Amino acid sequence: MQSNTLLAFDDAHWDPRLEDGDWLSGSPTNDPDFDEFMDFDPVLGDAQAFPTSGFGASDALKQVDTATSPRAELEPSSICVSTVFNFDRVDPGGSAPDIDLVASDGVHFAVNAAKLRANSLNGFDGLLLPTSTTAAVPLSSKVLNMLLHTIYGLSAREYAPTVDELTATIDASERYGLSVEALAHNPTSPLYEAILFRAPSQPLECYSLAAHAKLDELAIAVSSYTLSVHLPDITEETAEHMGARYLRRLFFLHLGRMEALKRILRTPFIPHSPTEDCDGSKEYPPHDEWVKRAAEIVWNASPNISPISLETRLSDIAKADCTECQYHLEHRIKRLITEWSLVKNTI
Repeated sequence: MQSNTLLAFDDAHWDPRLEDGDWLSGSPTNDPDFDEFMDFDPVLGDAQAFPTSGFGASDALKQVDTATSPRAELEPSSICVSTVFNFDRVDPGGSAPDIDLVASDGVHFAVNAAKLRANSLNGFDGLLLPTSTTAAVPLSSKVLNMLLHTIYGLSAREYAPTVDELTATIDASERYGLSVEALAHNPTSPLYEAILFRAPSQPLECYSLAAHAKLDELAIAVSSYTLSVHLPDITEETAEHMGARYLRRLFFLHLGRMEALKRILRTPFIPHSPTEDCDGSKEYPPHDEWVKRAAEIVWNASPNISPISLETRLSDIAKADCTECQYHLEHRIKRLITEWSLVKNTI
């Protein structure tokens, strides 16, 4: 019967063998050399004898030759890369990035050099050398991002660039040989859109920016937001930045609307013809009351007073008991609102 008990370690049997030292690496043995054992270079025969675990030839890793592949030099290891202008981007025309622009704060933008050359008159300030695959650009990542979005025609609204960043973008355009007029000539261009997006909150700054860049269509579009600006608050620096021509147009816009408001309010109402119940003036709001209310509106109003505000201020004039009188009063107010709505609100 086979025993399940393990034999105890026999000291008497193993001590002489350990003392001989035959097991040491320096002793001669009949075992194969360890280095020869590790130097194993099998020759593969039939591919089926060495399974590939599901990977075909196309799945094998390829060593990229950086001498023949500019893209390989662009591949980052641990860097900050633009989410839009990344190394995997392919333009609608099929162009892949072949140059890496590095902003002053270390953010990388992978772009196509031919695209930049097509829009720049000076090779992007001489950075687009034929042998270059990377170039340092002395602009912040936010400004460079806005500049590239403008060149590529991509909306940058999600980034909500500030007025300072937009100003820096326009200033950089000249340095890098870009035509601001060509890049921001219509409402669909990214730069036009970004400036107009800022106009409601910073109308004077955006108007001055558009005026300084001589973007006339944009200045016209922004000017409607400047109606809330108090003209005496315009500093000498801002006036010089926008230029005399656009400053004059801005003043004429404000003064012209105020004159139009006075003219509209000054037009007297016409009483209705006498009837059996009313002679047309007995219960109609007195002329001097209308004049007084009109004077109050003009004194406190600004060029951007809304039609609704005008209607509210005029509608609380004493109501007439005569339905015909009341109708004429309401008709006069509606006509005034219509006329005010038609007054030009841009330069």
